[in-house]
Amino acid sequence: MNKSKEPSPQERSMLVTMFNHRQYAEAEAMARAQTRQYPKHPLAWKVLGASLQKLGRVADALPAMQKAAVLMPKDHEAFNNLGVTLKDLGKTEQAIHCYRQALALKPDYADAHGNLGAALREQGKLDEALACYRRKLALAPHDDETRHHVDALSGVTTTGAPSKYIEGVFDNYAAKFDQHLTQALSYNVPQRMAEQIRQHRKPTAPKPRVLDLGCGTGLVGEALKDMDAELIGVDLSGGMLQQARARGIYQELVQSDLVPMMQSQADASFDVVTSADVFIYVGQIDEVVQETKRLLKPGGLFALSVESFEPGPQDKLGFKLETSGRYSHADSYLAALATRHGFEVLDTQPVAIRVEKGQSIMGRIALWRA
Repeated sequence: MNKSKEPSPQERSMLVTMFNHRQYAEAEAMARAQTRQYPKHPLAWKVLGASLQKLGRVADALPAMQKAAVLMPKDHEAFNNLGVTLKDLGKTEQAIHCYRQALALKPDYADAHGNLGAALREQGKLDEALACYRRKLALAPHDDETRHHVDALSGVTTTGAPSKYIEGVFDNYAAKFDQHLTQALSYNVPQRMAEQIRQHRKPTAPKPRVLDLGCGTGLVGEALKDMDAELIGVDLSGGMLQQARARGIYQELVQSDLVPMMQSQADASFDVVTSADVFIYVGQIDEVVQETKRLLKPGGLFALSVESFEPGPQDKLGFKLETSGRYSHADSYLAALATRHGFEVLDTQPVAIRVEKGQSIMGRIALWRA
């Protein structure tokens, strides 16, 4: 076998097509075969690393990404990809070096400006991060995700994060979501929420219907499965829904924004509605609360969690876009919403909703009755 020859145009095209169609397991297998047959051809290494990254096997992706960068020292994309892998592995300083190398090769490379901004923000270098995001926005003025980051770091509060941003974040996060959230971030909101529901639910129906807003990978559904409920989940991210589907506990899963899906449901058709760490991506939640009230049967329960903040005199909205890009909500805003839409507040508890960089991010879990 001639190890120095390149793959045919058809082989290269098939490999790229598989990856672009999100057939990551198949792309990994084909890329591995090509790296064995053509060990000095960079495309196979590049696709192998990217496929493993998408499959959530980040540590496995690193050698392939490194090999691609060695074989393509003038390829800005190879260095950017390597930076993404390093950042996911917690090697932020090395990631920054790779992003800067990518930008040295291609100064107008918008993705690398955005990735550099994210890494600098993680290090607390917020002014530098803002400058990077602004450079990306200048190159891609219609990029809603980048505008969201610019707003967050500029102190501008919007009503909610762009849908495509949320979908992209969680599609990329789906494969490693559960492990990262429960282990690295000490996340236990679904369990706490389920305890509240079990404590206050009146067994009115033999098989209660539960609508899980922003269901993600199904952690709330898992925490509630002993209720023998009919579980309906809705989420923007197809990747997250794929993980939820694999649990086999949801009777229906819908890929949609929350409000349009809720508007398609009948009045008084649910016994419980849950929303765990969904409102960190939605600032103004009035419409979701209104629809929740319509969907709940009399006496039905609404369980929700938020990231908290104490409003100052300048905070008129009751919610705030934090520099993290997430939203926090004031207790007074939640209380006013509950009253306005006819909910009785049964329970509200402060809770460390996750741990980041050794610091507890404080929030609140609440349970309301319609």
